[in-house]
Amino acid sequence: FLLMSINELPANSFDYLSIYRCNMKKIIFLLCYLLLFYCCKRTDKNNTILLSDTNSNIVYDSICSLKENIDILGNINSFNFIDSNHFIISTISPAPSLFIYNSQGIQEKKINRLGRGPGEYIEPAIVHVFNNHIYIWCSKQLKLIKLDLEGRFIEEYKNFKKAIKDFSIWNENLIFYIAGGFNEALLEIHHIHQRNNIDYIGKPSNEHLVLNLTERSGGLILVNDSLYYTSADALHIYCTNIKNTTHNTSSYFKDTEFIVNKLNLDANILVNNERDKVIDYLLSNSIITNLFYANNYLIIQSEVGKSKIIDKRIDHSQRYLKYYIFDSGKNYLYSVKELYNPNYNIQRYANYDNKLYNIKTSLRNEDLTYVVSEISFSKTNL
Repeated sequence: FLLMSINELPANSFDYLSIYRCNMKKIIFLLCYLLLFYCCKRTDKNNTILLSDTNSNIVYDSICSLKENIDILGNINSFNFIDSNHFIISTISPAPSLFIYNSQGIQEKKINRLGRGPGEYIEPAIVHVFNNHIYIWCSKQLKLIKLDLEGRFIEEYKNFKKAIKDFSIWNENLIFYIAGGFNEALLEIHHIHQRNNIDYIGKPSNEHLVLNLTERSGGLILVNDSLYYTSADALHIYCTNIKNTTHNTSSYFKDTEFIVNKLNLDANILVNNERDKVIDYLLSNSIITNLFYANNYLIIQSEVGKSKIIDKRIDHSQRYLKYYIFDSGKNYLYSVKELYNPNYNIQRYANYDNKLYNIKTSLRNEDLTYVVSEISFSKTNL
C-alpha cells in the first residue's frame, strides 16, 4: 500500500486516506509534545536531570542554648555528637579550645591542648567523632589528632601537605576533601599505615578551584560503604564504593537558580593576578556549601542568587540558602529555600544517628547566644 501512488488507489479509498492522515498528524503531534515535555522536565542531551521547585518547609527544632558555666565559648568552628546526650565543640577564639556539652547546653568539660607538641593544636578547625574516638584537624599544623572520649591523647597523624575542608575515616583510611587551588583531585584517601599510598578521587574544574577559596564549599559524607561527594561548582552527586574506589557512579542535575559562570582564565592565574575579579565571582555565582545525610535522604546545601557590594558593605538581600533533597538512590524529591542571613555564616552542622543538627546564633533578651537545633525538611501538600 505504501508503495502505491495516489492515482492507483480505488476511488472510495480517499476518505479513509484523509482520516488516516489526519489521525497520524495528531499522533505525531502528541508524540512530539510528550517527547519535548519529557526532555524539558527530566533530562537534556547529557542525561542531566532538570530540577523543578516545589513548595516545602525547613524546620529548626531547638534543643538547647549553650551555657558558659566553665569558660567563655568564643567563635565556634566545628561540632559533632559523641552520643545522643553529648556533643563536642571546637572554637578558634578568643582561645582555641574544645568543649564537651550535654544536651541541656551545659559545659561538662573543657579540653585545652593548645600548643605545638604531640596531641596539641594551634587551631582546631574540624572536629569529628568516629568509632568512639575524637578526631581534631589542626589547620595550622596540617595534622590530625586522635583522642579518647575523655579528651586524652592517643596518637596523631601529621606531615600532610595540603589544607582540607572536611574529612572522614573508614577503617585505616583518612578521607580528605582538599581545600584551596590544588587541581589534582577533589578527594584524597590516605592509608594510615602506608602513608605514601594515596588514592585520588574526582577532578576539580577551574570554577571549583575559585569557589573552593571560600570557607565552606563542596561536600563529603560517608554512608556505610558509600562515599558521596560534590564539587563546589555543580549540582552533581558522585558516589564511590569505599571498598573499591574504581567503582564510581555520578548523577547530574540542573536548576535555573543555580548558576556558575564559566571561567576563560586559569583559576590560579586569576587568583594570583585578578583579586577584584575573584571577589566579584564569589559574590555573583552559586556554590555548593555542604552535603548531608539525614532521615535516609541526601541533602545538598547551596547558596543561590547574587550578593553585591554597596557602599563598601556586602548586600545579601538577593542571596538564598537552598537545599536539594534526594532519596538514597539519588533521585530528586524537592527543594527548600530560605533567605541568606549574614549571621548564619557561623552556622555549623553535624550529622548524627541519621539526623541533621546545627548551631547558629540567636538573639534572646538582647543577648546573642548559640542555639543547637535539629533540622528537618518537609514537602508541602499543594
